[in-house]
Amino acid sequence: MEDETLGILSQALIQSLALKEFTLDDAGKWAWPLLLKALAGDDRNRSIERLRLKVMDGLGDCLRELLISNPSLKEVELHPLVMEPEQAHQLGEAIRDNAISTTILLPATVSLDDFKSIEALALAASSEINDPTLEVTLVPMREDEVMLSLNLLDRVLRGEITSLKSLSILDRLGLSSNQDRGKGILSMNGRTGETCVLKRLGLRRLSEDVWEGVWKDLLLCLRGNTSLTHLDLSETWLDDETFRDMMGLLQQNLSLQEINVSETSWAIDGKAALIQEALKQNEKRAAYMSVFREAGLAFGDAKAGRLFLCGSPLAGKTQLRQTLMRIVEGKSWLGIKWNKLFRTKGIEVEYLQNNDKRQISIWDLAGQEIFRTLQTVLFPQSNNFCVFLFVYSSFCENSSSKKKDSCFRTELEEWMSFITSSSRVTGHNRPQVLVVISHKDKMKSSSLTWAHSIVKDVNQRFAKFVDLHPIQECFHVDARKKKQVIDLKDYIFEIFDKLLSEKSPRVPQLCSRLSSLLATNIKENRSCPIWLPQKFNNFCDPILTEFISSSSAFAIDHSRILNSIVSYLNDVGSIVYIPTLSYIIVDPNWLTNTLLGELVALGQKFHAQEHESKSHFSYSSKDGFVSESVFVGLIEEFLEKIPHGQKGVDRDVIENILIHLDLCFKVEDTSKFYFIPSFIPEHASTEVQKPQELADVKPKAWKRRVETSKFVGIRIQCQDGKTMSLTAAFFPRFEMFMRRKLICEMHISKETVTCSRHYMKLYLDGHEIYLEQETSRNYLDVLMLCSDHKSREAAIKYVMKHIVQELISFCASSKGCSGVALVLGVIQTRCVEMLIPIHLRGAILIEELKSDFIRDINDKLEDNPSDRFHLVKEEELFNYEHPWPPIQGHITEVIQERARELLWESDVEEIVNETIQKLYGRGQWNAVRLGKVK
Repeated sequence: MEDETLGILSQALIQSLALKEFTLDDAGKWAWPLLLKALAGDDRNRSIERLRLKVMDGLGDCLRELLISNPSLKEVELHPLVMEPEQAHQLGEAIRDNAISTTILLPATVSLDDFKSIEALALAASSEINDPTLEVTLVPMREDEVMLSLNLLDRVLRGEITSLKSLSILDRLGLSSNQDRGKGILSMNGRTGETCVLKRLGLRRLSEDVWEGVWKDLLLCLRGNTSLTHLDLSETWLDDETFRDMMGLLQQNLSLQEINVSETSWAIDGKAALIQEALKQNEKRAAYMSVFREAGLAFGDAKAGRLFLCGSPLAGKTQLRQTLMRIVEGKSWLGIKWNKLFRTKGIEVEYLQNNDKRQISIWDLAGQEIFRTLQTVLFPQSNNFCVFLFVYSSFCENSSSKKKDSCFRTELEEWMSFITSSSRVTGHNRPQVLVVISHKDKMKSSSLTWAHSIVKDVNQRFAKFVDLHPIQECFHVDARKKKQVIDLKDYIFEIFDKLLSEKSPRVPQLCSRLSSLLATNIKENRSCPIWLPQKFNNFCDPILTEFISSSSAFAIDHSRILNSIVSYLNDVGSIVYIPTLSYIIVDPNWLTNTLLGELVALGQKFHAQEHESKSHFSYSSKDGFVSESVFVGLIEEFLEKIPHGQKGVDRDVIENILIHLDLCFKVEDTSKFYFIPSFIPEHASTEVQKPQELADVKPKAWKRRVETSKFVGIRIQCQDGKTMSLTAAFFPRFEMFMRRKLICEMHISKETVTCSRHYMKLYLDGHEIYLEQETSRNYLDVLMLCSDHKSREAAIKYVMKHIVQELISFCASSKGCSGVALVLGVIQTRCVEMLIPIHLRGAILIEELKSDFIRDINDKLEDNPSDRFHLVKEEELFNYEHPWPPIQGHITEVIQERARELLWESDVEEIVNETIQKLYGRGQWNAVRLGKVK
């Protein structure tokens, strides 16, 4: 380029005051004079913030001068870094010594020379005081280049290189390492990552053996690291063991804000949603933990644990609880006759032990199915230190008749599923489960051989989710006798001691003290279960004074600390705080037992004792709605039963609590109605109902159907229906959540949202949509009659975003089923069109259908090897049809449906492209797509 031309172009750049980004691609020798004239020094262009330099030689001194003299540059991309190691080292020193804040992007394939230059730059730019500025992307093309990339990662994690704020390793070819399988590739040497300053890390498409070699040391590093906020594992090999490691990591690391697992097995089997929910909860935890640390509060070992008693009605749970309380408190019998104990309503909560060593609360869960909704609503989400006693009686209720051994297996599996589905995955700290066989006094033989084999079988099935202990002699008891229960109590406390000593995170000692004092206060005075914020603050103030030094007391924002205390105690279950209400429930037992348990008992006509007074009313509702008079009658009947000295509880308080726990909503129109399906039965007790009728309660025809209507059916089901299920509370709570979101956030007319006990009907964006839950609660169906004005693919995208993804996210949340992973399937189109009952519909998992599709393609290619390109051209290769079997009473013949019409367009495109690339080769296929060859 002539000097005159260079001068004109540089002046044009200087005068381009609105120009923000400038790119030079393979510009030759004139590029650097141009950049120096236009950007370096005074009176030069200061509007350009991003500079992209591609395939540029001779960077060296020019780039150093440019970075030093132009502070307006926010980002410089060098693709690739064409620079000798010595020049790269000098550039790094310039960045370090001049505290240059410009971000340097280095996307590059890795050769030995490239790597030496990148490493030299990164080492020289490292500083203990400057913020990191380099963002490096490495794309290894050979196995030794994989190791070069991992060596750089190793040095970054160990804190030897502190100039990188982002490092991404993209293994496009799925290369292996040359390390022995199972051995660590990184060499952290016991370091835990505190000195690592990396903010973003990407490990994409790593092969199985590389990932296994990296993950162990990476996990160790991330436990102590507070700088990394973004982790990209997309397209990488990930398994169930790694998932538990990840969830365990998220119990300790509150700094991670985003984890990308797209295009991995976790994105398919529902684990991605559980990770996102854990990150969301960590954001809240990080907020209040930072307040405690800023205040200089002392942290100590956790002391709190929960002991849950579960099992069928009259199994002896309450009897066992009373005896455990007698043993721990050293008291004689509490004055209750053995055969006159009240049956539990909801959940009864009290402290088994509350001292400086342990704070163990005992949660006695009612065995009746009618209380299951409340139990899942109030189930604590933190299960680090939980022990479950499954209490089983070998005898039928109210008789001496012995049950069949198969009943033991059935009841144990049901409760194991309940525990699995309701317990959030927190790493390898699985809930501990003990099987206690009660009524030993009635047994002719003390042998438990019949139970051992069943427990062993059930343990094998649920081993990934819970730790089911083998039955021991001390687990077979007469729950009334202290001598028989003492050994069981000692065994339980040994488990808690082990959990708290080996797996305890550090917790604020202030909060442990407050939790203990609250428990003592409530036990001594149950007349005021609900406190206003000011009363709670007054209760906390003396303890705050004790734990905060007088020298720093004036500099600390007490209101922030009090708000953080409320959030912490709510998370661990010591109190129940609903932010939208102006009070705090300080007695969990009042909520779980006195209020909600009693309301269910009244509505469902449940009696804790044979001679208990009967309810004044008979409640039932097929769709879950009741009139205002019925709702008021239920509340007034409850208020008549509570002690007169109980303060702060009235109808408005109760209604607000129910609404904000998503157990109720009120329809405001000409006549007021309340939706309370959890509190009232569907049918009067005299009605006989067939099980399949539960699934067939909706209208029999689509309202807006025309001859050209298009239909879509999506099934959302538990990943493993044998070990988990959607809980009893899930669907009604999701209905209330979804209704509120649609009306309040998306401003959808309430007339277009219809809730019912077993289904939800919506009119959205021109689509008519049904959501239905199957009676065994293993899956839900989304049925859609698409808008006439939208394509089928557009309709699918809409329902996936606004319904399906919302449901999956809700399931992973604390209000859903936090132990359940959900997967997607497609429903036979004819079943959607005909609104065939849910338990009869044909459905297949999307991943299973894709596998069948690919298998059919491969079979055709094997059968016609010489004609494969003709098959592609005529698209005969992709015409797989899935067979749907007949449905008795509805469809009489086998129906074939094209996979391309069942799957999403993106899934079909992925299968087609992968198949054609295998046939043509990746390079030739790209040329075909670009029209360069036929």
